[in-house]
Amino acid sequence: MLSTFRKYTKVFIWVVVVAFVGTIIFAWGMDVTRSKTQKNIIGTIDGTDIEIRAYQNYYDRLYQQEQAQNQTELDIAALNTIRQQAWDNLVSDYLLNREIESRHISVTNDEFYAFLKYQPPMEIRQSETFLGEDGNFDYQQYLAALADPRFSNFWSQVEYMYRPELRKLKLQDQIVATVRVNEDEVREYYLNSNERATVEIINAPVSKYYNTDLDVSDEEVRSYYDGHQDDYEIGERMSLDYVMFSKDPTETDWELIKLEAEEIKRMLDQGDDFEELAISYSDDNSAQSGGDLGWFPRGRMVPEFDSAAFSLKIGEISDPVRTQFGWHIIRVDEKKNDGGEQIHARHILFKLKASSETLDKAFNNARALRDSIVDSDLDSAAEKLGFEVKNTGPFAENMPIPEIGYDRNIVKFAFEGELGATSQIYETDAMAVIVKIAEKFPEGITPFEEVSDKVRRDYINHLAKQKCQQDIAKIWASIEKGTAFDKASKEADYEPFTSKPISRQDYIRGIGGDPRIIGGVFSLSEPDDMSGPIEYLKGWCILKLVERKGADLTKYGEIRDSLLQLVTSQKQRDVFNAWYVDMVASAEIDDYLDDYFGRR
Repeated sequence: MLSTFRKYTKVFIWVVVVAFVGTIIFAWGMDVTRSKTQKNIIGTIDGTDIEIRAYQNYYDRLYQQEQAQNQTELDIAALNTIRQQAWDNLVSDYLLNREIESRHISVTNDEFYAFLKYQPPMEIRQSETFLGEDGNFDYQQYLAALADPRFSNFWSQVEYMYRPELRKLKLQDQIVATVRVNEDEVREYYLNSNERATVEIINAPVSKYYNTDLDVSDEEVRSYYDGHQDDYEIGERMSLDYVMFSKDPTETDWELIKLEAEEIKRMLDQGDDFEELAISYSDDNSAQSGGDLGWFPRGRMVPEFDSAAFSLKIGEISDPVRTQFGWHIIRVDEKKNDGGEQIHARHILFKLKASSETLDKAFNNARALRDSIVDSDLDSAAEKLGFEVKNTGPFAENMPIPEIGYDRNIVKFAFEGELGATSQIYETDAMAVIVKIAEKFPEGITPFEEVSDKVRRDYINHLAKQKCQQDIAKIWASIEKGTAFDKASKEADYEPFTSKPISRQDYIRGIGGDPRIIGGVFSLSEPDDMSGPIEYLKGWCILKLVERKGADLTKYGEIRDSLLQLVTSQKQRDVFNAWYVDMVASAEIDDYLDDYFGRR
Protein backbone atom coordinates (compact mmCIF):
# COMPACT_ATOMS: atom_id res chain seq x y z
CA MET A 1 0.00 0.00 0.00
CA LEU A 2 2.81 2.42 0.86
CA SER A 3 4.27 1.95 -2.62
CA THR A 4 0.89 2.96 -4.03
CA PHE A 5 0.95 6.20 -2.03
CA ARG A 6 4.43 7.01 -3.25
CA LYS A 7 3.44 6.34 -6.82
CA TYR A 8 0.50 8.74 -6.62
CA THR A 9 2.12 11.73 -4.96
CA LYS A 10 -0.24 14.04 -6.84
CA VAL A 11 -3.27 12.74 -5.00
CA PHE A 12 -5.90 11.37 -7.34
CA ILE A 13 -4.90 13.42 -10.36
CA TRP A 14 -6.29 10.87 -12.82
CA VAL A 15 -9.83 11.08 -11.58
CA VAL A 16 -9.68 14.86 -11.55
CA VAL A 17 -8.68 14.76 -15.21
CA VAL A 18 -11.12 12.15 -16.41
CA ALA A 19 -14.00 13.60 -14.42
CA PHE A 20 -13.70 16.63 -16.69
CA VAL A 21 -13.56 14.41 -19.79
CA GLY A 22 -16.49 12.41 -18.50
CA THR A 23 -18.86 15.35 -18.72
CA ILE A 24 -18.77 15.02 -22.51
CA ILE A 25 -20.75 11.82 -22.45
CA PHE A 26 -23.35 12.62 -19.81
CA ALA A 27 -26.93 12.49 -21.08
CA TRP A 28 -28.00 15.94 -19.93
CA GLY A 29 -31.46 17.35 -19.96
CA MET A 30 -33.92 14.46 -19.77
CA ASP A 31 -37.57 15.15 -19.11
CA VAL A 32 -37.97 16.63 -15.64
CA THR A 33 -41.19 16.81 -13.70
CA ARG A 34 -42.01 19.67 -11.39
CA SER A 35 -42.45 17.19 -8.54
CA LYS A 36 -38.76 16.37 -8.57
CA THR A 37 -37.62 19.91 -8.02
CA GLN A 38 -40.35 20.52 -5.47
CA LYS A 39 -38.87 17.64 -3.46
CA ASN A 40 -35.42 19.28 -3.63
CA ILE A 41 -33.95 16.69 -5.99
CA ILE A 42 -31.11 18.12 -8.09
CA GLY A 43 -30.64 15.05 -10.30
CA THR A 44 -30.62 11.27 -10.53
CA ILE A 45 -27.83 8.73 -11.00
CA ASP A 46 -28.98 5.29 -12.11
CA GLY A 47 -32.41 5.99 -10.65
CA THR A 48 -31.15 7.27 -7.28
CA ASP A 49 -32.36 10.77 -6.39
CA ILE A 50 -29.62 13.23 -5.43
CA GLU A 51 -30.78 15.83 -2.92
CA ILE A 52 -29.95 19.49 -3.34
CA ARG A 53 -28.15 19.60 0.03
CA ALA A 54 -25.59 17.03 -1.16
CA TYR A 55 -25.00 19.08 -4.30
CA GLN A 56 -24.76 22.31 -2.31
CA ASN A 57 -21.63 21.10 -0.51
CA TYR A 58 -19.82 20.71 -3.85
CA TYR A 59 -21.15 24.02 -5.13
CA ASP A 60 -20.16 26.00 -2.01
CA ARG A 61 -16.62 24.62 -2.10
CA LEU A 62 -16.09 25.60 -5.75
CA TYR A 63 -17.78 28.97 -5.30
CA GLN A 64 -15.54 29.89 -2.38
CA GLN A 65 -12.43 28.85 -4.30
CA GLU A 66 -13.42 30.90 -7.35
CA GLN A 67 -14.43 33.90 -5.26
CA ALA A 68 -11.09 33.84 -3.42
CA GLN A 69 -9.17 33.78 -6.70
CA ASN A 70 -11.15 36.54 -8.43
CA GLN A 71 -11.92 38.82 -5.47
CA THR A 72 -14.72 40.32 -7.58
CA GLU A 73 -18.38 39.52 -8.08
CA LEU A 74 -18.75 36.42 -10.27
CA ASP A 75 -20.67 36.87 -13.51
CA ILE A 76 -23.37 34.56 -14.87
CA ALA A 77 -20.95 32.60 -17.05
CA ALA A 78 -18.69 31.88 -14.06
CA LEU A 79 -21.65 30.81 -11.92
CA ASN A 80 -22.92 28.48 -14.64
CA THR A 81 -19.46 26.90 -14.90
CA ILE A 82 -19.34 26.38 -11.13
CA ARG A 83 -22.84 24.86 -11.11
CA GLN A 84 -21.92 22.40 -13.82
CA GLN A 85 -18.54 21.50 -12.35
CA ALA A 86 -20.09 20.94 -8.93
CA TRP A 87 -22.52 18.44 -10.47
CA ASP A 88 -19.72 16.75 -12.42
CA ASN A 89 -17.67 16.37 -9.23
CA LEU A 90 -20.64 14.96 -7.35
CA VAL A 91 -21.29 12.41 -10.10
CA SER A 92 -17.63 11.39 -10.13
CA ASP A 93 -17.54 10.87 -6.37
CA TYR A 94 -20.86 8.99 -6.37
CA LEU A 95 -19.82 6.52 -9.06
CA LEU A 96 -16.33 5.97 -7.68
CA ASN A 97 -17.54 5.51 -4.11
CA ARG A 98 -20.18 3.07 -5.32
CA GLU A 99 -17.44 1.07 -7.04
CA ILE A 100 -15.30 1.22 -3.90
CA GLU A 101 -18.16 -0.15 -1.81
CA SER A 102 -18.87 -2.94 -4.28
CA ARG A 103 -15.20 -4.00 -4.11
CA HIS A 104 -15.15 -3.71 -0.30
CA ILE A 105 -12.11 -1.43 -0.41
CA SER A 106 -11.01 0.02 2.89
CA VAL A 107 -7.97 1.76 4.39
CA THR A 108 -6.61 0.34 7.64
CA ASN A 109 -5.36 2.53 10.46
CA ASP A 110 -1.81 1.31 9.83
CA GLU A 111 -2.09 2.22 6.14
CA PHE A 112 -3.43 5.66 6.94
CA TYR A 113 -0.68 6.28 9.50
CA ALA A 114 1.95 5.18 6.97
CA PHE A 115 0.51 7.63 4.48
CA LEU A 116 0.71 10.53 6.94
CA LYS A 117 4.20 9.56 8.06
CA TYR A 118 5.81 9.08 4.67
CA GLN A 119 3.68 11.26 2.37
CA PRO A 120 2.54 14.37 4.29
CA PRO A 121 -0.14 16.09 2.15
CA MET A 122 0.87 19.38 0.56
CA GLU A 123 -1.72 21.33 2.56
CA ILE A 124 -0.06 20.10 5.76
CA ARG A 125 3.46 20.75 4.46
CA GLN A 126 2.46 24.36 3.83
CA SER A 127 0.74 24.85 7.18
CA GLU A 128 2.40 27.42 9.46
CA THR A 129 2.08 24.89 12.31
CA PHE A 130 4.83 22.77 10.78
CA LEU A 131 7.17 25.43 9.40
CA GLY A 132 10.60 25.78 10.94
CA GLU A 133 12.50 28.98 11.62
CA ASP A 134 13.77 28.99 8.04
CA GLY A 135 10.19 28.98 6.72
CA ASN A 136 10.43 25.43 5.35
CA PHE A 137 8.52 22.32 6.35
CA ASP A 138 10.03 20.86 9.55
CA TYR A 139 9.62 17.09 9.22
CA GLN A 140 10.81 16.32 12.77
CA GLN A 141 8.33 18.82 14.20
CA TYR A 142 5.65 17.19 12.06
CA LEU A 143 6.51 13.68 13.34
CA ALA A 144 6.38 14.95 16.93
CA ALA A 145 2.89 16.35 16.35
CA LEU A 146 1.85 13.08 14.72
CA ALA A 147 2.61 11.28 17.99
CA ASP A 148 1.28 14.01 20.30
CA PRO A 149 -2.18 13.24 21.84
CA ARG A 150 -2.89 16.96 22.06
CA PHE A 151 -3.18 16.99 18.24
CA SER A 152 -5.82 14.22 18.18
CA ASN A 153 -8.66 16.50 17.08
CA PHE A 154 -6.51 17.90 14.29
CA TRP A 155 -5.56 14.45 12.99
CA SER A 156 -9.21 13.39 13.14
CA GLN A 157 -10.05 16.22 10.75
CA VAL A 158 -7.15 15.23 8.49
CA GLU A 159 -8.39 11.64 8.49
CA TYR A 160 -11.90 12.80 7.57
CA MET A 161 -10.49 14.66 4.58
CA TYR A 162 -7.95 12.14 3.28
CA ARG A 163 -9.20 8.63 4.10
CA PRO A 164 -11.79 8.77 1.24
CA GLU A 165 -9.05 9.84 -1.18
CA LEU A 166 -6.85 6.94 -0.13
CA ARG A 167 -9.72 4.55 -0.81
CA LYS A 168 -9.86 6.00 -4.33
CA LEU A 169 -6.13 5.45 -4.70
CA LYS A 170 -6.57 1.81 -3.75
CA LEU A 171 -9.36 1.55 -6.36
CA GLN A 172 -7.01 3.00 -8.97
CA ASP A 173 -4.38 0.49 -7.92
CA GLN A 174 -6.82 -2.38 -8.46
CA ILE A 175 -7.93 -1.12 -11.89
CA VAL A 176 -4.36 -0.85 -13.21
CA ALA A 177 -2.95 -3.86 -11.39
CA THR A 178 -2.83 -5.94 -14.58
CA VAL A 179 -0.91 -3.34 -16.61
CA ARG A 180 2.45 -4.65 -17.79
CA VAL A 181 5.11 -2.96 -19.89
CA ASN A 182 7.64 -5.10 -21.74
CA GLU A 183 11.19 -4.22 -22.72
CA ASP A 184 10.26 -3.62 -26.36
CA GLU A 185 7.77 -0.89 -25.35
CA VAL A 186 10.35 0.91 -23.21
CA ARG A 187 12.98 0.64 -25.93
CA GLU A 188 10.58 1.89 -28.59
CA TYR A 189 9.69 4.89 -26.43
CA TYR A 190 13.38 5.68 -26.01
CA LEU A 191 14.10 5.35 -29.73
CA ASN A 192 11.12 7.50 -30.74
CA SER A 193 11.96 10.18 -28.18
CA ASN A 194 15.66 10.39 -28.97
CA GLU A 195 15.93 9.79 -32.72
CA ARG A 196 16.49 13.03 -34.63
CA ALA A 197 16.16 14.01 -38.28
CA THR A 198 17.13 17.19 -40.10
CA VAL A 199 15.31 17.97 -43.34
CA GLU A 200 15.34 20.62 -46.02
CA ILE A 201 11.81 21.80 -46.69
CA ILE A 202 9.94 23.47 -49.51
CA ASN A 203 6.79 24.79 -47.85
CA ALA A 204 3.90 26.02 -50.00
CA PRO A 205 1.24 27.49 -47.74
CA VAL A 206 -2.25 28.02 -49.17
CA SER A 207 -2.31 31.46 -47.55
CA LYS A 208 0.18 32.69 -50.16
CA TYR A 209 -2.49 32.23 -52.83
CA TYR A 210 -5.58 33.34 -50.94
CA ASN A 211 -6.86 36.66 -52.31
CA THR A 212 -10.08 38.07 -50.89
CA ASP A 213 -10.20 40.63 -53.71
CA LEU A 214 -10.19 37.94 -56.38
CA ASP A 215 -12.84 38.73 -58.99
CA VAL A 216 -15.15 35.70 -59.15
CA SER A 217 -18.55 35.74 -60.78
CA ASP A 218 -21.85 34.94 -59.10
CA GLU A 219 -22.25 32.07 -61.55
CA GLU A 220 -18.94 30.52 -60.44
CA VAL A 221 -19.90 30.79 -56.78
CA ARG A 222 -23.33 29.25 -57.41
CA SER A 223 -21.75 26.44 -59.43
CA TYR A 224 -19.34 25.71 -56.58
CA TYR A 225 -22.26 25.58 -54.13
CA ASP A 226 -24.19 23.19 -56.39
CA GLY A 227 -21.17 20.88 -56.57
CA HIS A 228 -20.38 20.94 -52.84
CA GLN A 229 -23.78 20.89 -51.18
CA ASP A 230 -22.63 18.32 -48.64
CA ASP A 231 -20.41 21.07 -47.18
CA TYR A 232 -23.50 23.12 -46.39
CA GLU A 233 -25.59 20.54 -44.65
CA ILE A 234 -27.09 21.85 -41.47
CA GLY A 235 -28.89 20.24 -38.59
CA GLU A 236 -32.22 21.26 -37.15
CA ARG A 237 -32.54 24.97 -36.47
CA MET A 238 -34.96 27.05 -34.47
CA SER A 239 -36.02 30.66 -34.33
CA LEU A 240 -37.27 32.49 -31.25
CA ASP A 241 -39.44 35.50 -30.65
CA TYR A 242 -38.05 37.34 -27.66
CA VAL A 243 -38.42 40.38 -25.44
CA MET A 244 -35.13 41.58 -24.00
CA PHE A 245 -34.65 43.74 -20.90
CA SER A 246 -31.15 45.17 -20.95
CA LYS A 247 -28.93 45.15 -17.88
CA ASP A 248 -26.59 47.69 -19.46
CA PRO A 249 -25.61 50.54 -17.13
CA THR A 250 -27.57 53.75 -17.60
CA GLU A 251 -26.33 57.33 -17.53
CA THR A 252 -27.58 57.45 -13.96
CA ASP A 253 -25.28 54.52 -13.18
CA TRP A 254 -22.38 56.42 -14.75
CA GLU A 255 -23.10 59.34 -12.42
CA LEU A 256 -23.37 57.12 -9.34
CA ILE A 257 -19.97 55.59 -10.07
CA LYS A 258 -18.56 59.06 -10.67
CA LEU A 259 -19.71 60.11 -7.18
CA GLU A 260 -17.67 57.23 -5.74
CA ALA A 261 -14.64 58.29 -7.79
CA GLU A 262 -15.02 61.90 -6.68
CA GLU A 263 -15.10 60.83 -3.03
CA ILE A 264 -11.80 58.97 -3.47
CA LYS A 265 -10.36 62.01 -5.24
CA ARG A 266 -11.27 64.14 -2.20
CA MET A 267 -9.44 61.65 0.03
CA LEU A 268 -6.39 61.92 -2.20
CA ASP A 269 -6.54 65.72 -2.10
CA GLN A 270 -6.55 65.48 1.70
CA GLY A 271 -3.31 63.47 1.63
CA ASP A 272 -4.42 59.83 1.63
CA ASP A 273 -1.97 57.40 0.03
CA PHE A 274 -2.70 56.77 -3.67
CA GLU A 275 -1.30 53.24 -3.71
CA GLU A 276 -3.23 52.14 -0.63
CA LEU A 277 -6.48 53.50 -2.07
CA ALA A 278 -5.75 51.75 -5.37
CA ILE A 279 -5.28 48.45 -3.54
CA SER A 280 -8.58 48.94 -1.69
CA TYR A 281 -10.79 50.43 -4.38
CA SER A 282 -9.46 49.84 -7.92
CA ASP A 283 -11.49 47.36 -10.01
CA ASP A 284 -8.70 45.91 -12.16
CA ASN A 285 -5.64 43.68 -11.89
CA SER A 286 -3.28 46.59 -11.30
CA ALA A 287 -4.86 47.11 -7.86
CA GLN A 288 -2.57 44.60 -6.19
CA SER A 289 0.44 46.66 -7.28
CA GLY A 290 -1.04 49.96 -6.14
CA GLY A 291 -2.54 50.77 -9.55
CA ASP A 292 0.84 50.58 -11.31
CA LEU A 293 0.46 50.61 -15.11
CA GLY A 294 4.19 50.71 -15.85
CA TRP A 295 5.71 52.73 -18.68
CA PHE A 296 3.70 53.37 -21.87
CA PRO A 297 4.00 55.71 -24.89
CA ARG A 298 1.41 58.02 -26.38
CA GLY A 299 -1.32 56.16 -28.22
CA ARG A 300 -1.11 52.95 -26.18
CA MET A 301 -4.19 53.67 -24.05
CA VAL A 302 -7.73 54.58 -25.13
CA PRO A 303 -7.88 58.21 -26.32
CA GLU A 304 -9.61 59.73 -23.26
CA PHE A 305 -7.16 58.11 -20.84
CA ASP A 306 -4.18 58.89 -23.06
CA SER A 307 -5.06 62.55 -23.38
CA ALA A 308 -5.62 63.03 -19.65
CA ALA A 309 -2.52 61.09 -18.58
CA PHE A 310 -0.09 62.90 -20.88
CA SER A 311 -1.43 66.30 -19.82
CA LEU A 312 -0.47 65.70 -16.17
CA LYS A 313 2.72 66.85 -14.51
CA ILE A 314 4.88 64.45 -12.47
CA GLY A 315 3.10 63.73 -9.18
CA GLU A 316 -0.14 65.37 -10.34
CA ILE A 317 -3.43 63.49 -9.84
CA SER A 318 -6.28 63.86 -12.30
CA ASP A 319 -9.96 64.40 -11.66
CA PRO A 320 -12.09 61.36 -12.60
CA VAL A 321 -11.67 60.56 -16.32
CA ARG A 322 -14.41 58.70 -18.17
CA THR A 323 -13.53 55.94 -20.66
CA GLN A 324 -15.40 52.95 -22.02
CA PHE A 325 -14.22 50.97 -18.97
CA GLY A 326 -15.49 53.35 -16.29
CA TRP A 327 -13.98 56.23 -14.33
CA HIS A 328 -10.22 56.55 -13.74
CA ILE A 329 -8.18 58.62 -11.34
CA ILE A 330 -4.66 58.91 -12.79
CA ARG A 331 -1.32 59.84 -11.27
CA VAL A 332 1.89 60.29 -13.28
CA ASP A 333 5.02 59.15 -11.42
CA GLU A 334 7.74 59.62 -14.06
CA LYS A 335 8.31 60.90 -17.60
CA LYS A 336 11.00 60.27 -20.20
CA ASN A 337 11.66 60.85 -23.87
CA ASP A 338 13.43 57.70 -25.00
CA GLY A 339 12.58 57.27 -28.67
CA GLY A 340 9.31 59.07 -28.04
CA GLU A 341 7.44 60.52 -25.08
CA GLN A 342 6.62 57.94 -22.38
CA ILE A 343 5.14 58.12 -18.90
CA HIS A 344 5.04 55.84 -15.88
CA ALA A 345 1.56 56.14 -14.36
CA ARG A 346 -0.84 54.64 -11.85
CA HIS A 347 -4.62 54.66 -11.82
CA ILE A 348 -7.63 53.76 -9.72
CA LEU A 349 -10.39 52.29 -11.87
CA PHE A 350 -14.05 52.44 -10.89
CA LYS A 351 -15.44 49.91 -13.33
CA LEU A 352 -18.73 50.60 -15.04
CA LYS A 353 -21.47 48.29 -13.78
CA ALA A 354 -25.21 48.37 -13.56
CA SER A 355 -26.69 49.54 -10.28
CA SER A 356 -29.15 47.45 -8.30
CA GLU A 357 -31.86 49.88 -9.41
CA THR A 358 -31.06 49.20 -13.07
CA LEU A 359 -31.04 45.45 -12.52
CA ASP A 360 -34.25 45.57 -10.51
CA LYS A 361 -35.95 47.56 -13.24
CA ALA A 362 -34.97 44.98 -15.87
CA PHE A 363 -36.30 42.10 -13.79
CA ASN A 364 -39.42 43.93 -12.63
CA ASN A 365 -40.29 44.62 -16.26
CA ALA A 366 -39.52 41.01 -17.19
CA ARG A 367 -41.68 39.74 -14.31
CA ALA A 368 -44.54 42.05 -15.26
CA LEU A 369 -44.44 40.71 -18.80
CA ARG A 370 -44.19 37.08 -17.71
CA ASP A 371 -47.15 37.48 -15.36
CA SER A 372 -49.20 39.05 -18.16
CA ILE A 373 -48.69 36.24 -20.66
CA VAL A 374 -51.77 34.07 -21.09
CA ASP A 375 -51.72 30.92 -23.23
CA SER A 376 -48.18 31.71 -24.45
CA ASP A 377 -49.40 34.85 -26.21
CA LEU A 378 -46.17 36.80 -25.90
CA ASP A 379 -47.10 39.33 -28.61
CA SER A 380 -50.34 40.50 -26.99
CA ALA A 381 -48.80 40.83 -23.53
CA ALA A 382 -45.80 42.72 -24.86
CA GLU A 383 -47.97 45.08 -26.92
CA LYS A 384 -50.15 45.80 -23.89
CA LEU A 385 -47.12 46.75 -21.80
CA GLY A 386 -45.30 48.58 -24.57
CA PHE A 387 -42.42 46.13 -25.03
CA GLU A 388 -40.93 45.26 -28.42
CA VAL A 389 -40.95 41.65 -29.63
CA LYS A 390 -38.02 40.70 -31.87
CA ASN A 391 -37.07 37.52 -33.71
CA THR A 392 -33.69 35.81 -33.64
CA GLY A 393 -33.87 34.27 -37.09
CA PRO A 394 -32.78 30.63 -37.50
CA PHE A 395 -29.89 29.30 -35.40
CA ALA A 396 -28.32 25.88 -34.86
CA GLU A 397 -28.05 24.10 -31.52
CA ASN A 398 -24.29 24.59 -31.18
CA MET A 399 -24.23 28.22 -32.32
CA PRO A 400 -24.80 31.54 -30.48
CA ILE A 401 -28.36 32.83 -30.59
CA PRO A 402 -28.45 36.07 -32.62
CA GLU A 403 -28.75 39.15 -30.35
CA ILE A 404 -28.76 36.93 -27.24
CA GLY A 405 -25.53 34.92 -27.41
CA TYR A 406 -24.97 31.33 -26.39
CA ASP A 407 -26.93 30.30 -23.32
CA ARG A 408 -27.27 26.62 -22.49
CA ASN A 409 -30.65 27.04 -20.78
CA ILE A 410 -32.24 28.96 -23.64
CA VAL A 411 -30.82 26.59 -26.27
CA LYS A 412 -32.15 23.61 -24.34
CA PHE A 413 -35.60 25.20 -24.10
CA ALA A 414 -35.60 26.04 -27.80
CA PHE A 415 -34.69 22.56 -29.01
CA GLU A 416 -36.61 20.52 -26.45
CA GLY A 417 -39.74 22.63 -26.00
CA GLU A 418 -42.91 22.57 -28.05
CA LEU A 419 -43.51 24.98 -30.91
CA GLY A 420 -45.25 28.09 -29.58
CA ALA A 421 -44.15 27.55 -25.96
CA THR A 422 -43.11 30.61 -23.94
CA SER A 423 -40.23 30.40 -21.49
CA GLN A 424 -39.58 31.51 -17.97
CA ILE A 425 -37.31 34.53 -17.41
CA TYR A 426 -33.73 33.75 -18.38
CA GLU A 427 -30.78 35.77 -17.16
CA THR A 428 -27.50 36.41 -18.96
CA ASP A 429 -24.76 38.89 -18.11
CA ALA A 430 -26.29 41.38 -20.51
CA MET A 431 -30.04 40.93 -20.14
CA ALA A 432 -33.15 39.36 -18.74
CA VAL A 433 -35.08 37.77 -21.58
CA ILE A 434 -38.30 35.88 -22.25
CA VAL A 435 -38.43 33.77 -25.40
CA LYS A 436 -41.10 31.98 -27.41
CA ILE A 437 -40.37 29.12 -29.82
CA ALA A 438 -41.42 30.69 -33.11
CA GLU A 439 -40.37 28.32 -35.89
CA LYS A 440 -38.62 25.01 -36.48
CA PHE A 441 -36.39 24.51 -39.50
CA PRO A 442 -35.69 20.85 -40.42
CA GLU A 443 -32.19 19.60 -41.14
CA GLY A 444 -31.00 19.70 -44.73
CA ILE A 445 -28.97 21.84 -47.11
CA THR A 446 -28.71 25.50 -46.15
CA PRO A 447 -30.30 27.66 -48.86
CA PHE A 448 -27.71 29.38 -51.03
CA GLU A 449 -29.08 32.81 -50.13
CA GLU A 450 -28.24 32.25 -46.46
CA VAL A 451 -24.64 31.15 -47.05
CA SER A 452 -23.68 32.96 -50.25
CA ASP A 453 -20.91 34.98 -48.53
CA LYS A 454 -19.44 31.84 -46.99
CA VAL A 455 -19.65 29.99 -50.30
CA ARG A 456 -17.76 32.84 -51.97
CA ARG A 457 -14.99 32.61 -49.35
CA ASP A 458 -14.92 28.83 -49.68
CA TYR A 459 -14.66 29.06 -53.45
CA ILE A 460 -11.78 31.56 -53.27
CA ASN A 461 -10.04 29.23 -50.79
CA HIS A 462 -10.68 26.32 -53.17
CA LEU A 463 -9.00 28.25 -55.99
CA ALA A 464 -6.07 29.06 -53.70
CA LYS A 465 -5.64 25.38 -52.81
CA GLN A 466 -5.77 24.43 -56.47
CA LYS A 467 -3.09 26.96 -57.42
CA CYS A 468 -0.93 25.96 -54.45
CA GLN A 469 -1.19 22.27 -55.35
CA GLN A 470 -0.42 22.98 -59.01
CA ASP A 471 2.72 24.94 -58.12
CA ILE A 472 4.07 22.32 -55.70
CA ALA A 473 3.36 19.67 -58.33
CA LYS A 474 5.39 21.67 -60.89
CA ILE A 475 8.28 21.96 -58.44
CA TRP A 476 8.24 18.21 -57.87
CA ALA A 477 8.04 17.49 -61.60
CA SER A 478 11.09 19.70 -62.12
CA ILE A 479 12.99 17.85 -59.37
CA GLU A 480 12.06 14.48 -60.89
CA LYS A 481 13.54 15.65 -64.19
CA GLY A 482 16.87 16.27 -62.47
CA THR A 483 16.68 19.89 -61.32
CA ALA A 484 18.41 20.43 -58.00
CA PHE A 485 16.13 20.73 -54.95
CA ASP A 486 17.17 24.32 -54.17
CA LYS A 487 17.05 25.45 -57.80
CA ALA A 488 13.61 24.00 -58.50
CA SER A 489 12.29 25.71 -55.37
CA LYS A 490 13.77 29.11 -56.15
CA GLU A 491 12.61 28.98 -59.79
CA ALA A 492 9.07 28.77 -58.40
CA ASP A 493 9.74 31.72 -56.09
CA TYR A 494 10.07 29.62 -52.93
CA GLU A 495 12.97 29.73 -50.52
CA PRO A 496 13.69 26.31 -48.99
CA PHE A 497 14.78 26.16 -45.37
CA THR A 498 16.47 23.60 -43.17
CA SER A 499 14.80 22.42 -40.01
CA LYS A 500 16.52 22.00 -36.70
CA PRO A 501 17.08 18.35 -35.68
CA ILE A 502 13.56 17.20 -34.77
CA SER A 503 12.09 14.23 -32.95
CA ARG A 504 8.76 12.55 -33.56
CA GLN A 505 7.21 14.79 -30.90
CA ASP A 506 8.57 18.08 -32.29
CA TYR A 507 7.11 20.96 -34.26
CA ILE A 508 8.51 22.44 -37.46
CA ARG A 509 8.68 26.20 -37.85
CA GLY A 510 5.82 27.51 -39.97
CA ILE A 511 4.24 24.06 -40.26
CA GLY A 512 3.59 22.77 -36.76
CA GLY A 513 3.41 19.18 -35.63
CA ASP A 514 1.10 17.85 -38.35
CA PRO A 515 1.49 14.04 -38.18
CA ARG A 516 1.51 13.79 -41.99
CA ILE A 517 4.66 15.93 -42.15
CA ILE A 518 6.36 14.37 -39.10
CA GLY A 519 5.55 10.93 -40.50
CA GLY A 520 6.98 12.00 -43.85
CA VAL A 521 10.20 13.13 -42.20
CA PHE A 522 10.78 9.78 -40.52
CA SER A 523 9.84 7.80 -43.63
CA LEU A 524 13.09 9.05 -45.20
CA SER A 525 16.08 6.80 -44.57
CA GLU A 526 19.16 8.08 -46.39
CA PRO A 527 20.53 11.58 -46.95
CA ASP A 528 19.05 13.21 -50.10
CA ASP A 529 15.93 10.98 -49.95
CA MET A 530 12.90 13.10 -50.87
CA SER A 531 9.25 12.74 -50.00
CA GLY A 532 7.32 14.14 -52.91
CA PRO A 533 4.48 16.62 -52.19
CA ILE A 534 2.75 16.00 -48.85
CA GLU A 535 -0.50 17.79 -48.06
CA TYR A 536 -0.94 19.11 -44.52
CA LEU A 537 -3.40 21.40 -42.78
CA LYS A 538 -1.99 24.66 -44.16
CA GLY A 539 -0.69 23.65 -47.59
CA TRP A 540 1.87 21.29 -49.16
CA CYS A 541 5.50 20.42 -48.45
CA ILE A 542 8.34 18.61 -50.14
CA LEU A 543 10.95 17.14 -47.78
CA LYS A 544 14.59 16.25 -48.38
CA LEU A 545 16.53 14.38 -45.72
CA VAL A 546 19.76 16.06 -44.65
CA GLU A 547 20.67 13.84 -41.73
CA ARG A 548 19.04 11.21 -39.56
CA LYS A 549 20.58 10.24 -36.24
CA GLY A 550 19.39 7.24 -34.32
CA ALA A 551 19.13 7.30 -30.56
CA ASP A 552 22.36 6.77 -28.64
CA LEU A 553 21.76 3.30 -27.23
CA THR A 554 24.79 3.57 -24.96
CA LYS A 555 22.74 5.89 -22.74
CA TYR A 556 19.66 3.70 -22.75
CA GLY A 557 20.81 1.60 -19.81
CA GLU A 558 21.37 4.70 -17.67
CA ILE A 559 17.76 5.86 -17.88
CA ARG A 560 15.99 2.59 -18.63
CA ASP A 561 14.44 2.26 -15.14
CA SER A 562 13.13 5.85 -15.22
CA LEU A 563 11.65 5.26 -18.67
CA LEU A 564 10.01 2.07 -17.45
CA GLN A 565 8.25 4.03 -14.72
CA LEU A 566 7.24 6.75 -17.19
CA VAL A 567 5.85 4.35 -19.81
CA THR A 568 4.12 2.29 -17.13
CA SER A 569 2.52 5.39 -15.64
CA GLN A 570 1.27 6.52 -19.07
CA LYS A 571 -0.14 3.10 -19.83
CA GLN A 572 -1.81 2.91 -16.41
CA ARG A 573 -3.31 6.35 -16.95
CA ASP A 574 -4.73 5.28 -20.31
CA VAL A 575 -6.20 2.10 -18.81
CA PHE A 576 -7.77 3.92 -15.87
CA ASN A 577 -9.16 6.71 -18.07
CA ALA A 578 -10.75 4.16 -20.41
CA TRP A 579 -12.25 2.32 -17.44
CA TYR A 580 -13.61 5.55 -15.96
CA VAL A 581 -15.14 6.79 -19.20
CA ASP A 582 -16.82 3.42 -19.70
CA MET A 583 -18.19 3.53 -16.14
CA VAL A 584 -19.73 6.97 -16.70
CA ALA A 585 -21.09 6.01 -20.12
CA SER A 586 -22.85 3.02 -18.57
CA ALA A 587 -24.61 5.16 -15.96
CA GLU A 588 -27.94 6.90 -16.49
CA ILE A 589 -27.37 10.46 -15.35
CA ASP A 590 -29.95 13.27 -15.36
CA ASP A 591 -29.48 16.71 -13.86
CA TYR A 592 -32.13 19.31 -13.06
CA LEU A 593 -29.75 22.25 -12.81
CA ASP A 594 -31.77 24.31 -15.24
CA ASP A 595 -34.91 23.97 -13.13
CA TYR A 596 -33.10 25.21 -10.05
CA PHE A 597 -30.96 27.91 -11.58
CA GLY A 598 -32.89 28.88 -14.71
CA ARG A 599 -35.39 30.92 -12.69
CA ARG A 600 -34.59 34.15 -10.90
